[in-house]
Order: sequence, then C-alpha cells, then structure tokens
Amino acid sequence: MHLKKISEIEDLLPPKSWAANHNKLNNGTPETILLIEGDFECHNLNLDTLLANHCILSHIRNQEQLIGKLIVTGHMKANNIWCNNTEDAASLIVLGNLDAANIVVGGQEIYVCGNLNIHGLFWGDNNSGTLSIQGHVNMHTFIATNEYYYDRDRFLEENKVVVSNFFCDEDSIEDYKPNGFMSFKEFFTTDPETVFDRELLEDLLHEDCLIAEEDLEIEDVFSWHDWMLRDVVTDRLKNNQPIVVLED
Repeated sequence: MHLKKISEIEDLLPPKSWAANHNKLNNGTPETILLIEGDFECHNLNLDTLLANHCILSHIRNQEQLIGKLIVTGHMKANNIWCNNTEDAASLIVLGNLDAANIVVGGQEIYVCGNLNIHGLFWGDNNSGTLSIQGHVNMHTFIATNEYYYDRDRFLEENKVVVSNFFCDEDSIEDYKPNGFMSFKEFFTTDPETVFDRELLEDLLHEDCLIAEEDLEIEDVFSWHDWMLRDVVTDRLKNNQPIVVLED
C-alpha cells in the first residue's frame, strides 16, 4: 500500500478510463493516488476520507495529503463503499473483480476491469459520476439519479448484465421501450405520473431511507433521488445496517 504520483503509475490506468484520458490530455498530473498492489479486502470504505479508513490508516503515515484515487491492481472485496460528498470524493479503479454488499457514490469515477458483483444496492447520484465495467455485472438493485453516467445501452440490452431491480431517471423518456429485460418486474412505464412511484422503492428499501410522502417539499417528483435520504442511507452503511430488504 503506497502513495504515488499518478505519473508514476500511468501505465496501470485502464486506457478507456477518465483518469487515463485526463492524465494524457494534461501531459501528466501532479495528483497523488493510493496504490494497493494485489488483492484488497476491507470491511467498509469511505471515499470521502480515504486515508482515515481503518483498513488503510495503519499503513499510511501521512494523513494530511489529499488523495484523489484508489487503485487496486488485483481483486477487491468490501462490505460497504460510500461517500457523502457527491463532488470531491476519491475515485476507485479496480483492475480485477469488485465484490461489495452496497456501493453509494456520486461524482467520481468507478472503473472495474473485471466483474462487478453487488449483493444489495448500487446508487450513483451526480452527473459527473461514471460507472464503467469491462466484465460481467450482477446487481440486486441499481439506482442512477441526477444524470449519473453508466452504459445504459449495455444495461438495456442485457449485455453481460444481470440486474434484478433497476431504477433510472430516464425511465420516463418517450423512446423508452419496455421489453422485459433483466427481470425488472414490469416496473417501467412511459406514464410520467407513475414512473417515480414511491411504492416501487418501498418494496425494496428500508423505510427510513425514504422521505415520507407527507414530508416531501416539492410538488412534482422528477427523480428517484427526490424520495431518498442520502444521509440516512450512508449512516446505515457506516453502522453496517442493511439498505435493501432482501428476501429470505
């Protein structure tokens, strides 16, 4: 586990990643990254304060540096990965497989060269955030809000992607054509009055993760984000409490 300048490890960056393109366009950057060589397993990982995580704290002496990326050269396994700051949290690049119970992220890059397995919730929320997976995708629940970027065509075509419960803000666009892919339980409709129906989330997420209808401060709901309490979700992750109601 080492702190490195990104210019020192640029050969490790996936060629199609935002990190590689940004580094190339700027002829190298002075950014400091955390490099973990080989496989990495941790219980929880807070991407807001990367060096303060218990699984990293004992390995890195200098806690004052701002770390923009975590790069794992092998496989990674974690219970929960999250950030509260949807703008400036660290990015995560895994050159092998990534296996996690829950991931809740925002405006950073999540890039997985291998397979991505999510046993509970993956929630991406921010239009500058990106999710890229080269291998197979298997998720229980996927939520993309506020124009979070992922390969939507690949998800819709079920191209090495299995998602049991899928929610994205583009569900109401006119060119959406439900076709029964990925066992989505007929959740989707082009009717804007029902597309962001809170009841669909109630069936999957613990009640305290959602805003009560009587407490909603906006007249019209335009995103699944409008129903969700991010601070509550991340607090539950910190305390190892479930987000998704899993069937026995």
